[in-house]
Amino acid sequence: MSNPARSLYQKIAALEKMGEEFPAVIIVHNLDTQSVEYMSAKGQEILQTSLPELRAMGPEYFHRFFNPQDMEDYLPRIMR
Repeated sequence: MSNPARSLYQKIAALEKMGEEFPAVIIVHNLDTQSVEYMSAKGQEILQTSLPELRAMGPEYFHRFFNPQDMEDYLPRIMR
């Protein structure tokens, strides 16, 4: 039987290897915990933060980096 968390981190590791090839910021949200599991280096640079800091923020990530008025519309869409 496979471990879902291990599978997630294996997939993130694969994504990390190719993440810099895309002209975009790649973010993996954990919808169960409402937190960031992964963000490409480009995104971390733009936000001037690190992946451990993003993970530690949990749901506070959304409040810190998004306009509160936009959050009323944006967060429910993410959660769906």
